[in-house]
Amino acid sequence: MSFINERTFTRNKISDSATIAARISSPPIRAELSGDRRCSTLGIVVNAYAPVLTLARLLIRAGLPPDRILEVYRGATLCFRVPLGVAARLTVQDSSHGPPRFRRYRPPSGAVGPPIAPNDLPLAEPLPKPPGAERADEALRIADAITEDVS
Repeated sequence: MSFINERTFTRNKISDSATIAARISSPPIRAELSGDRRCSTLGIVVNAYAPVLTLARLLIRAGLPPDRILEVYRGATLCFRVPLGVAARLTVQDSSHGPPRFRRYRPPSGAVGPPIAPNDLPLAEPLPKPPGAERADEALRIADAITEDVS
């Protein structure tokens, strides 16, 4: 066996045994799909466009290792069997040219839109009072005086 083949063989042997050890050490997580937007496991319920992928991201944020296997069932039927880390890196994107496609997940940037009005603009001039506003102001002053007397 040549040096390159032996090295490749050794590398594959190590990664295969590491994969086997990881699969033996922790049982898969069982999740349930219901409807077309809901997936739940371990007390976490997700309602999203791609619920399995969103659930995987939440499970990793909750502290589960990315190499842990997620098995997703609809009733008694196994629908998905995927490592959490693989599912967490994906999202589903609609295409105008055909079926939805898996794409790399990019977290929201957290940027917000511009403020409604910048603070450095001068205040607008107040509108003139409509007719009868003086009488309304007088009525409010009387009502305030009466409530002060009562309290």
